[in-house]
Amino acid sequence: MNPYVIYQDPFTTIEGIPNLLPEKTHAFEIGSMYKKLDFKIGYTYKIDPISGAALRGDTPNSYILRSLNIEKEHTFFTSLSRSFTNKWWNSTNTISMNLSKSIDNFYEYALGPVKPQIYLYSNNTFTIPNLFKVQLLAWYLGDKSYGLRSENSRSTVTVGIERNFFKEALKINFTANDIFHDFMVSGNYDVGKTEIYYHRTYTTNYFKLIATYSFGNSKKQAFKKTEIQQSENNRAR
Repeated sequence: MNPYVIYQDPFTTIEGIPNLLPEKTHAFEIGSMYKKLDFKIGYTYKIDPISGAALRGDTPNSYILRSLNIEKEHTFFTSLSRSFTNKWWNSTNTISMNLSKSIDNFYEYALGPVKPQIYLYSNNTFTIPNLFKVQLLAWYLGDKSYGLRSENSRSTVTVGIERNFFKEALKINFTANDIFHDFMVSGNYDVGKTEIYYHRTYTTNYFKLIATYSFGNSKKQAFKKTEIQQSENNRAR
C-alpha cells in the first residue's frame, strides 16, 4: 500500500496502491476421519483477492510492479492425510489436489487454461535409541494454471540430525535445508500488451547448527503447594 516509487532499474518501478482492498473469503469444508486416515473436501470463494502484476507504464518500455485486487476466485480442494507411529519411526503424510479459477475483467488479463494442482508432503522422524534422531521433510507443489496465469512446480527436501549429550542437558541439532535448491517461484501470464515471464530464486538452501544447553533441573519443583496457599491467604487478609 506504500504509494512511494522505488526504482528497480531505469525502466521498472515498484509502486503501492493506497486504496488496495482487503480480500474477503467464504470457505466451506467437510471432513471425515477413519482410524488414522483424515479426509477433507472443500470450496473457497474469494472476493477482491490480492494478487500482483507487472503493468505497462506511460511508455512502451516502462513497467510498474504493484499489488492489485482482481475480481474473484473459485477454489475446490480435497486432501488425504495419514500418520504412522512406532518405536523408531514417526511419519505424517499428506496428498492434496486443488482446482482454482481466477476471474478479472479490469486489467486485461489474457485468459488461459484451468488445471488441477497436486501437493505432496511427508515429515518423518527416525529415532536410533541412545544415539540420535534423523528428520526427513519433503514436499512437492505441482504446476498450477488458474485462468489468469500459470505457475511452475517447486519442491523442498530438508534433512536434520539431532543428538543429546550429558544426560540430555546438551542438545546438538544440524539441519540441511532445501538441499537440492528446488524452491523457485516461476511462471508466466499476459496482461494488456505485455507477456510476463518471471523466475525468482531464494536463499533457502543453507546449513544450520544449533547447540542448546539446559542448566539445572527444569523438572524439579522449587515450591510447595501449601506454601503458596499460605501466602495467598495472608495476602487476602
